[in-house]
Amino acid sequence: ANGSVHFWAIDTEAYDGMACMGSIEREGCINGIALTSSEHDDSNEMVVIAVGREPRLGRWSVNKKAKNCLMIYSL
Repeated sequence: ANGSVHFWAIDTEAYDGMACMGSIEREGCINGIALTSSEHDDSNEMVVIAVGREPRLGRWSVNKKAKNCLMIYSL
């Protein structure tokens, strides 16, 4: 749990490899990820990431520097 989200691409031709396409780093715990897209427009794809000061299912680790927030990125 390092506060990073990594995006991976899979070789669909040979299914023999993966490549990291990028990453997003944020202070805090990543508590949720959702991908959105429009039925009519493929260029409108987004990823929504929920970040919190503590894990979603417990308070055993609190990062006081982090902010509770939603991050929205266009893909």
